[in-house]
Amino acid sequence: MTYKYYVFGLRIHSELEIPELIKDKTTLPPDVKISIGETPNELSSAKNKGVTFQITHNELLLGLKGIARYYVKDGKEITISPKPNSDLRDIRLFLLGSCFGALLHQQKILALHASAIVHQGKAVIFTGISGAGKSTTANALRLEGFKMMTDDICPIKMIEGVPYALPGYPQSKLWEDALDNLNVDYKDYKKVRTKLNKRAVPIMGDFESKAIPIKAIYRLQKHKKDQVELIDLDNSDKFLLLKNMTYRHYFIEDTAAHPYHFMNCSMLANKAPIKCIIRPEKFCLPEVLSTIKEDLKSLNPMEV
Repeated sequence: MTYKYYVFGLRIHSELEIPELIKDKTTLPPDVKISIGETPNELSSAKNKGVTFQITHNELLLGLKGIARYYVKDGKEITISPKPNSDLRDIRLFLLGSCFGALLHQQKILALHASAIVHQGKAVIFTGISGAGKSTTANALRLEGFKMMTDDICPIKMIEGVPYALPGYPQSKLWEDALDNLNVDYKDYKKVRTKLNKRAVPIMGDFESKAIPIKAIYRLQKHKKDQVELIDLDNSDKFLLLKNMTYRHYFIEDTAAHPYHFMNCSMLANKAPIKCIIRPEKFCLPEVLSTIKEDLKSLNPMEV
């Protein structure tokens, strides 16, 4: 059986059922095919290697003990070889994360490690290292009435010279302590992995499924001071932020995607307001939200 989905601006035909994704009801041909089958044991021409992955200019081989081996090729094909007795949630988690991250890189699409919400019809993106509060901030705003368009991976494309954020799928992943801080009862939400206290939060009713222009990008960052600070960046700092906050950036080093990544980061740095929000180690969420909302009010309409 073939399942049809839509995610990150791509039409997907999959032999694996992926309930997290939005179903594609069109009859258009797929951009990406996902199949269950044999994967290579190694990539002989791979120069970029890690403990779990090997990469060439158009391939990713990812091997995860007890879960699956994944082979991503040409930005068009993903083959999955599940391990015996593996958990389907684990298989889908890495498919929708690392594998799609690599596939977007192969398609020369800039993908940020970020979450995004919608403000006045435009995308507001939150990036930062793991634990910075991207998903928590985005979901706090969602609970205030903002739509959400992606969590963890935010692909960006230039359309007629304007940077657009592409939607992900209607689910967010949040640690249980973050859900406690948001006063969300999570007992009915499934864990994203059996051994992690992280829950899959459905956001279907609050989801934006269209690509929309970017209004602003904020990097969330911790420091040891007592107050929240908002810092404007110049273009060189914007470029470095985008380069460093690219999703699985180590997947594209020393590959053919590298010059495209440089170009995409440069164009976005020149086009979008990009700022840092530095906050204390203890996550003072109300102050962070207030800073964001006040700054969004102050943005010059000509900038966005």
